[in-house]
Formats: sequence, C-alpha cells, structure tokens
Amino acid sequence: MHDDAEDYHGLQVTGSPREVLRRPARCRFYGNSNVVLKRTGQLFSSGGNECAVIFDAYAPCKMEMAGIQPDESMCPLAEKYLRQTAADEEA
Repeated sequence: MHDDAEDYHGLQVTGSPREVLRRPARCRFYGNSNVVLKRTGQLFSSGGNECAVIFDAYAPCKMEMAGIQPDESMCPLAEKYLRQTAADEEA
C-alpha cells in the first residue's frame, strides 16, 4: 500500500504507482496525447501514461500517480471533459 499517498478526490488508494502500472487502465484517455485530442478530438496513443484530458501540459495520469487504478468512470478530469464536450455539442 502507498502509505504516504493522499486521497485522490475521495478514491481509495489501491497501491503504489508502480503496483498500479501492472494492471490495465480502464480509461480511454490513459496513454493518449493531449495535443492530438485538443486539436482533432481524436485519441492517439503516446505510448506512455499521459492523460489526454490534461490540456495545460504533458502530464501522467493523476489517478495512477496517486496509487489508484486508472478508471474513467471514477476520474473527475474525464468527467469534466466529457461534460464540456457534451455541452459544446449541444451549443
């Protein structure tokens, strides 16, 4: 267990980032380029643990870094992106 990890938006820490890496991510944005998503709306693999919905910089998955299994259904960043995308489509 990752003893010194803080909660990530109230989610339970499931291991250290190294332990979490051994399990497959359950997120379509995990390992994809934020530059390509922002410019084209398409996902393009970056070959790493980049989070495609963090647009201000290259950044690894925050859930993974907090020791939590990446899961799109529990990620506040993915939720925010999907809500914004839906609102843009309605406008």
